[in-house]
Amino acid sequence: MTALRVALIARHTLPAALAALVEAADHLARAGASPVIEVESATQAGLAGRFPTVAREALGRDGQSPGARTARCSSDLIDDGLTGGGNTA
Repeated sequence: MTALRVALIARHTLPAALAALVEAADHLARAGASPVIEVESATQAGLAGRFPTVAREALGRDGQSPGARTARCSSDLIDDGLTGGGNTA
């Protein structure tokens, strides 16, 4: 099953996390998914206006199904072939 919409968030104080967020968003968009980025993460990563944003408190409220996968950290979000690393949720 291919993800159609993926929400991304990054730790704002870690430049590497923000860079990974940009890489993940670009990869998802190229793969046909729709990345949605937490507002402050988008601002800090310089992605404001490039992708749709969502308030932090609204993450995960829409589109959850019993089989939905929820990532626990930024490396979980880029595990599916982007960097070869990360963890599975």
